[in-house]
Amino acid sequence: MKFAKFLILLTALTLIIGLVSCGKEEDKDTSSQTSSSQTSSAAESSENESSADESSQSNNSSADESSEESSSPGSQLDGDLEDILAAIYAAVDDVEELKDFNPEYLATTEIDPDDCFYYFGVNSLDFEEAIASEFEMGGGYSLCLVRAKSLDDVDEIKEAITENVDPWKWVCMGVDEDKVVVDSIGDVIILIMYEHSEPLHEIFLDLA
Repeated sequence: MKFAKFLILLTALTLIIGLVSCGKEEDKDTSSQTSSSQTSSAAESSENESSADESSQSNNSSADESSEESSSPGSQLDGDLEDILAAIYAAVDDVEELKDFNPEYLATTEIDPDDCFYYFGVNSLDFEEAIASEFEMGGGYSLCLVRAKSLDDVDEIKEAITENVDPWKWVCMGVDEDKVVVDSIGDVIILIMYEHSEPLHEIFLDLA
């Protein structure tokens, strides 16, 4: 009888010890899983933050580049057209091809937007102001400066002049078509018709 009680107590202790051991192992497993989950979440959070920082830096860089591009102004010529013309003629003495060119024999004429056929081959052009510099007597030379009302009008005016100007507008005198130059800096357009048009064109471009 005593032996039977002893077996029952021994069995009960064995079960209790087994249950306690299982409980500890489950706690260990749960703790390990929790720790692993926390580590994984921290890594993902760090990666997300890093990605967000890189994206923010990329966006800021793009914005800075866009700002730099939009804040970079195009070349413009200051002063009125007479000043620009004077600057061109002041430089002719330094050009070998223009050594016989004398601006003193030239006259400057203001061009009316509604009466510009003689200079540009069209009856009218919509511009702010324009002047022509030509020989008082004779022909074979014309330098015109036109200031557009806005930069949006420049290409349209240049196209109209290029397609319509007559390099043989003088009686029995003129220049070859390949000696006609139409170009611009900012809102200022230049027309040159002269046998040595290219050196004058280069002087104009240097003003920028």
